[in-house]
Amino acid sequence: MSRFLLVLSLACLVACDSEEKDMSDTGDWGTTGTTGTTGTTGTTGTTGTTGTTGTDGMAMLRVFHLGYNVPGVDIFVNDGEAPLVADLMYETAAGYLEVPAATYDVDVAVSPGTAADSVLAVDGLALTDGAVVTVVAYGELNTFISAAVLNDEAGGLDDDTMRVNVFHGAFDVGQVDIWNITDMDAPAMLLENVDLGASATLDLPSASYTLGFDADDDGVPDLSYTIPELPGGAVYDVVAVSETFPNVHLAALLPDNTVVSISAN
Repeated sequence: MSRFLLVLSLACLVACDSEEKDMSDTGDWGTTGTTGTTGTTGTTGTTGTTGTTGTDGMAMLRVFHLGYNVPGVDIFVNDGEAPLVADLMYETAAGYLEVPAATYDVDVAVSPGTAADSVLAVDGLALTDGAVVTVVAYGELNTFISAAVLNDEAGGLDDDTMRVNVFHGAFDVGQVDIWNITDMDAPAMLLENVDLGASATLDLPSASYTLGFDADDDGVPDLSYTIPELPGGAVYDVVAVSETFPNVHLAALLPDNTVVSISAN
């Protein structure tokens, strides 16, 4: 394994396809996105600190811009004239937006743009009743840009347990191993041989954790990060962002859309 960037966030709730765009001459985004699976249905509620749920007949949709070197973007659904989200900047999130449970075609255009200017398309995004979803655009301009659909449903969590979705979105990195470091001399493996686009969901006791990332498969974490204790009953999308290795930081996306930057120890 070589350099890495890891997006801690993906358990797909819905089925979707991303349409590949040729960026070689236009500077557009390109590549095929990730296909998700059907997940559980949320219960009636509203956005909150410890979890988000949709109301009857509705779904909660959030968009997270992680396309490195990509300027602000406009997000369109079903070829609408007005953007659902306008001028969303790098490493910020918009939403949760309450939308009718339905199937959507999502287009991303560099701002200011229109749906016809789409540089990344997510077609057939089926939001079920009560779904809680984050759509993430990730990668690097002119190299690899794709989309992932993340399940932020907090069903089944108690007040002492948090859910962390793990997704490898490194456009220029091979496999990585993720370790839970309670003792530097004896780290515990959490996830092994995580490929680009692979995902996992971890339900963990609400506590502070030190996560280690092994980029060369030698069983020794190359970088470590301390994640502070977070409230239980919630889902957290944590993004490890790497512009140039080893300049890697974690961007933790909280239920209220706050993004917290966590530097390496």
